[in-house]
Amino acid sequence: MIIKYLKALIPFILLLLPCLVVAETGDEVKAIADKEVKASHNLEIDLTANEFKWDIKAGMMLSTGNTESFSFSGANNLLYRVKRFEHKLDLGGYFYRVSQSTSGVTGTFSQYVYGTYRLDYYILPKTTLYIGGGAYTDEITGINWASLAFSGVAHYFIYKEKTKFRVSTGYLHSYEDRENPTTDEQVHSASLGMSFEHKFNDRVTYTELFELEENVRHGNDFRMHGLSQLKVSMTKRLALALGFDWRFDNRPVTGFDKWDTITDVSFILSF
Repeated sequence: MIIKYLKALIPFILLLLPCLVVAETGDEVKAIADKEVKASHNLEIDLTANEFKWDIKAGMMLSTGNTESFSFSGANNLLYRVKRFEHKLDLGGYFYRVSQSTSGVTGTFSQYVYGTYRLDYYILPKTTLYIGGGAYTDEITGINWASLAFSGVAHYFIYKEKTKFRVSTGYLHSYEDRENPTTDEQVHSASLGMSFEHKFNDRVTYTELFELEENVRHGNDFRMHGLSQLKVSMTKRLALALGFDWRFDNRPVTGFDKWDTITDVSFILSF
């Protein structure tokens, strides 16, 4: 019963968090606004310097949709920018105990293992051209394995000390080895992505991600993905993160649901 309440309350709380950004009033708003205005004049990406970020993530999840399960997750997110060239490597996996599944199979399995590499080239301080690829397995949605290749352009419309907003658009090609009786597919998609980040203070950060993929060969075939995350820093290196992840596939593999959600509580170690 407690788990059911958590599943209902956590997404509600996370989705309401953006309202807190505009709920600050009085002198506090003025002070924050003045600070951001000052910062916005100088806050640019220094393309003459290098940048390095490395996050290691480990946590637990509650999944609903095609499976009802309790899971353990791990991820490795590495970003290394050499002047105008930014390299990003993401690796991760979920291991879970299934209590209920649309396929009727329960037990302990590898749920979702992925790896992607992306190279961004800054043509302007806030605009990049990107290219990349990767592969994954996704037992939740009935995909045994898939390969990815993508390219596009991304731009920061807001890049301030406390708030960042980025939009990207491009092309995505994927080859999917799907479970029978569904035939394997090559999907050519136009993609749109948005990312929003707001720092309430030095310890608390809220992040919102959204992705849309539209199959250019089938007009009614599209996918959406969203992530809401609240991260609270406990030390300089260690943080606690609460996330709500949802996915929607308008043409899922035969026998699988369109919707999947993941509620994730994890620790993040940053370098």
